[in-house]
Amino acid sequence: MLLHRDGRGDVRMGIIGFESEVIRLIVEDRLAPVLHHQARQCPRLAAGVALYDPAQLKSMQEIITLLVFIVFSTTYLGAAIKWNHLVGFALIVAAAFFIFLD
Repeated sequence: MLLHRDGRGDVRMGIIGFESEVIRLIVEDRLAPVLHHQARQCPRLAAGVALYDPAQLKSMQEIITLLVFIVFSTTYLGAAIKWNHLVGFALIVAAAFFIFLD
């Protein structure tokens, strides 16, 4: 990324060889599906927030994702889970524990 001044003296951000408009279009193109997905999730998120706060919901999502990852990587991919992976997963679970403390 490069900060440069345009013809009017305004500071703009871009990549060498690309115009700022092209970068903006690329970013918008990549963000549009994400924003659409998030908009569809809002009613579900509102239902979850009735029971848990957003940090707790995110923590649950990460723990579930880790559990699915462990099962998938060991059974389908045949990858071994090493001790350092287990320590990292345990620290994430410990973080979730502290997030759920009131």
